Amino acid sequence: MHKDQRDLIIQLCTQAGMEMEDAVTSALTMGSLDAEDFVQGINRLEGRAATVAALISAAKALATPRN
Repeated sequence: MHKDQRDLIIQLCTQAGMEMEDAVTSALTMGSLDAEDFVQGINRLEGRAATVAALISAAKALATPRN
């Protein structure tokens, strides 16, 4: 594995971790929302989860050895 590839994997995982931190904040603040804002809060949480999944998928693709 090239150093650049390793660095990119680390950056992707770091960004995924930062997104997870933001997702925790979104999840924990759901209790402060009015009921009519729940869908918006859930959509925000879903978007963060999708971003995390995409970052992890990209890191995995780079880390998986090719035959």
